[in-house]
Amino acid sequence: MINLPPAELLPEVLACGQVSGRDVDKFESVGLTELPATHVKPPLIAECPVNIECKLVSVQPIGDHDLFLGEVQIVHVSPEFLDDDGTIDPARLSTVVMMPGGFFELGEQL
Repeated sequence: MINLPPAELLPEVLACGQVSGRDVDKFESVGLTELPATHVKPPLIAECPVNIECKLVSVQPIGDHDLFLGEVQIVHVSPEFLDDDGTIDPARLSTVVMMPGGFFELGEQL
């Protein structure tokens, strides 16, 4: 599952990153809402405008991290983030990304 959280969820994103789901119910601890997925076991996050259900293809060790390769099964997008043609309007998203140097909000098209 890949979720694209909006910038206003950064505190919840950081809190989820501090604990293991094996030890803590992350949804309960940070106040997020679970929605049922259609193709995979992990739930969607209602507060995320985009949820991408993926089937795990492989795990590749890369130094001290693992790279998870997945195959997209279905993409869920909240209707308010779609344009008149039914495609995602990136200008309506405020998605958070982690880059070297910290967290950033996606900006305008280049």
